[in-house]
Amino acid sequence: MYKFHAQYQAIEYANSILPIPENYPLREGLDKNFRDNFKELTELARVIYHDIAENPEEYGVLLYDINDCNNGRIGLFCPGPVLDSWKSLRRPVDIIYALSCSGEIKGEVLKVDARVLASKIKEMKLSRYNLILDRLANIGFIFEGYANKKIQDDFITVSYPQNPKIIKTLKTYCNCRNVEESQKIHIKTDMNFYTFDYKFTADLSVLPEIDWVRDKVFTWDTNAKEFYLAFYQYMKKNTNVIYKSDDFHSDFYINGQMAAKIRYEDDLWRQDY
Repeated sequence: MYKFHAQYQAIEYANSILPIPENYPLREGLDKNFRDNFKELTELARVIYHDIAENPEEYGVLLYDINDCNNGRIGLFCPGPVLDSWKSLRRPVDIIYALSCSGEIKGEVLKVDARVLASKIKEMKLSRYNLILDRLANIGFIFEGYANKKIQDDFITVSYPQNPKIIKTLKTYCNCRNVEESQKIHIKTDMNFYTFDYKFTADLSVLPEIDWVRDKVFTWDTNAKEFYLAFYQYMKKNTNVIYKSDDFHSDFYINGQMAAKIRYEDDLWRQDY
């Protein structure tokens, strides 16, 4: 049994990382081998989230006792300890993103401009970043130019000797965070950068809608998942049906009029662990 919300939520993050489809359409400019490389990156992401679950204090995430809830209110998005804890779990990926934005790939390493990084960290309001760098170093990253919890040089080089190509894959994923305007119209539901959603690296204009649907229900229980997929397929027999979805519910429209709405009540980060 864990003691803090953040520990259970880190496991939720890990379990929410989607499997990588074998032949999903890639963004223009990405090599066909990127899918396999990205799969390896998601495996590393799971390692990081599991490490947070085991060592939350080492990452500087908020440590609210599991018995501290949202003043009796239910749901992740109610203000209070559960929401604050969930938000704090973004910190490790935010630090990785800041490193990526501040550097360029040189062979198999990321060369980071320390001044640019400091500016990015300030912009993103990322305090105690040294805790996260130290912990990432503990699971295999090497940061040359950073030591004793401080940036020592004008540049930091970031590498991952256990799988050197991970660094380039990570940089590519971070570069894909901002979806191009021409692609935004093809988004069918929310995408989560913090769970390393492959769709950030996909050509959304040709990604089948059914893939969005399967991804949405990935963490649901079996009965709910089977019902949702069957209902979607039933509704789409009508070629005039338009499907829209977000974190809370899914809507089906016919000729501009809502024909059905589905909400999965358990599709929130659980408080009754």
